[in-house]
Amino acid sequence: MLRSLIFALSACALIALFSAPAGCQSLAGLKPGDLPSAVDRSRWKLIASDGAETFRQEKYRDPYGTTLAVAYDRQTRKALFIEMDWAGDPKGKDAAGVPSLIFGVTTLDDIRRTMGSNGFAYESNGGMIREEGRLVAFNAYELKDRPETVAVFITVLEIGSLGGRIPKTEEVAKGFKLQSIILADMNYLDALWGEAKIYDPNNKPAMWPTR
Repeated sequence: MLRSLIFALSACALIALFSAPAGCQSLAGLKPGDLPSAVDRSRWKLIASDGAETFRQEKYRDPYGTTLAVAYDRQTRKALFIEMDWAGDPKGKDAAGVPSLIFGVTTLDDIRRTMGSNGFAYESNGGMIREEGRLVAFNAYELKDRPETVAVFITVLEIGSLGGRIPKTEEVAKGFKLQSIILADMNYLDALWGEAKIYDPNNKPAMWPTR
């Protein structure tokens, strides 16, 4: 399971951020701008909390090991960053609550088709990193129905699954499977990952998938 990004934050670097307006789909009942009470506590149990003067981080877990990490503005108590990370249990693969976003099943190719492009990447990670025998891709999209909010789909390709062969270019995106989803305030992500971005030529704001 990917280490949650939220607890690696440097609070000193994250200043003058703003909550996003209401109106899009959520993760575990929570979207940027919501209060902690929006989390669906019937499924998600608080397992850790931490924070500095400016931000508070909370981490939740569901019965299948999937985790939900959230950063709240300490003054407004509104969510700025939400990350859902699948633990690998097939029983929890539908935790996102969207039929087209199934952990371990939905591919990067599916996401590109659903969102209409390859989106954009932050230059700080180049859109892809190598981690423990696998490739991890980060595809970000500004949400059309929620300006200044970014959805990031993190997909994983297990290098061992290739069996030593070099896949064809058109096959690569079908090998990356959904591992984590982030919904975050754009200003917050810019402070975390940097403002420099790499855009797909066809990138444009996309609707959050509802089916």
